[in-house]
Amino acid sequence: RMVEKITCEFDLFYYPMDTHTCYIIIGFGPENREQTSLQNLLAKVNYTGQMDLPIYSIREIKIDYSNMSSNLKIAMRLYRGAMSLVVVTTVVPTMMLVAIAYTTLFLKAAGMQVRLLVSLFTLAVLYILYHNMDDSLPRTSRLKMMDIWFLLCCSVIFFIVLFHISLDAVVDADKVVFFKDPEPRFRITEEK
Repeated sequence: RMVEKITCEFDLFYYPMDTHTCYIIIGFGPENREQTSLQNLLAKVNYTGQMDLPIYSIREIKIDYSNMSSNLKIAMRLYRGAMSLVVVTTVVPTMMLVAIAYTTLFLKAAGMQVRLLVSLFTLAVLYILYHNMDDSLPRTSRLKMMDIWFLLCCSVIFFIVLFHISLDAVVDADKVVFFKDPEPRFRITEEK
């Protein structure tokens, strides 16, 4: 029986849709490698810990038999659980904020202040949501998919704000009429 603590490098770019494989390599040092070798027998790994960890779930433990003469390589696959939590706490609120900002495009052009304030407010709320969520994410020096998601949502709302500002600068908001009643094609007159 052997008990060891191991570390594993994770690439968190696809966070929170990430899976990882941790390798445990058991072998002999160079001084003993010539005198001993592992035999290609049916080795078995028995993991006795919890399968569902707080962040990941262990779903698969395999032994790689490709290089049994010098070492034993054990692969442990970790899957992220609770995707519904990420969807409920991140994706749904951001989609709602983008939808609110998008609906400002359908407000009357005369209400420029309302359109602009609602768009700017949703952008500020989205940034606060990202900042709070980023504090709970693992620290990395690279971007993660969640960073790209929030950057995309902020960019959409930012371009909506720019559209409102340019619309106000180009068109006099008091004279904008989007739906004008068409002139009647036939006129009914009374004969006297």
